[in-house]
Amino acid sequence: MNLRNWIMENPIHQVLQTHFPTPFHVFLTTLSLWGTSSPRKRDQVTDLLIKYENVFTFSMKDLGRCKTMQLSVDLIDETPIYQRRHRLSNHEWELIYERCKELHEVGLIQPLSSDFATATTMPTKKDSARLWTKKRMCGDYRPLNLVTL
Repeated sequence: MNLRNWIMENPIHQVLQTHFPTPFHVFLTTLSLWGTSSPRKRDQVTDLLIKYENVFTFSMKDLGRCKTMQLSVDLIDETPIYQRRHRLSNHEWELIYERCKELHEVGLIQPLSSDFATATTMPTKKDSARLWTKKRMCGDYRPLNLVTL
């Protein structure tokens, strides 16, 4: 299926929330084109999205990696920052496990043994129906930020 057909067959909020980066999400949301505007305007937006199709990804496997530099974090003090785990439900632990597994499979994270550890939180986020039902995995890096140069 090509991008044009996929866009036309799916509700715009699903297209935006699922696959497009924030700038396009904001851009298209503010235009409020789907359902209320002319087919000509929808075609113009679709043409714009297709013109810049190479900046979108439809899966994490399509993400590129920066191989030209190594990340390092310079600290004021080399004392390890360790945070205890937050209390999470079994469901939240399953979500964390699945997300980490997915990130590891595509090569975005790797197993690590370190004296540094941050707490993982699971705040809610809106789903495609604009209800607060989804969970997202976040690390609390505030203590690390305090000692970063």
